[in-house]
Amino acid sequence: MGVKGVAGGPSGGLEVETQALEAVLDGTSAHLATFNRMQEAVERGILQKQDEIDQEAFLSQVSNTKAHILKLQSLECHFLNATYKPEDVAALGKVHRELSTRLEQVRFELAEAQKRLSVYRGLGPGFKDQVAAFRRLQQQLLDAQYMLESFKALNSDLQHGATEMQVDGDDGDFMTGAF
Repeated sequence: MGVKGVAGGPSGGLEVETQALEAVLDGTSAHLATFNRMQEAVERGILQKQDEIDQEAFLSQVSNTKAHILKLQSLECHFLNATYKPEDVAALGKVHRELSTRLEQVRFELAEAQKRLSVYRGLGPGFKDQVAAFRRLQQQLLDAQYMLESFKALNSDLQHGATEMQVDGDDGDFMTGAF
């Protein structure tokens, strides 16, 4: 959220807003405490003994309770207005739409993956062995291709005289280098 500073820069404005919100929260807590006390009184049976209570005092308490409820409702609106500025609401709307789109994509991908998985499950238990054999063959093919490329490069170097090679008499291995 973009907090605009009052006198003292951005952090000064944040402190002022924080203090204001704390004061409102303290007031709200006091209103809630009063409301809870009145609710407890009603639950203890104050309405059953209404004839013993001064009618005027009772109506005053009812009015007070209604005022506290209205105050809490107005504070709720204030909190919502202070929390979500129009630009924040617009940004949150964009985020919500983007997340909804991504969620639908993920759900679609999940459904597709589940379809593929059910096809694989339908192939039976031998399919797992076939996949393992295929992976081994694929690795052997890659190894053979690597070796073929290495031999081609070595052959090309030999044909172009880039490397002089001599057979070592001991074990038949090739030795490279200038002799």
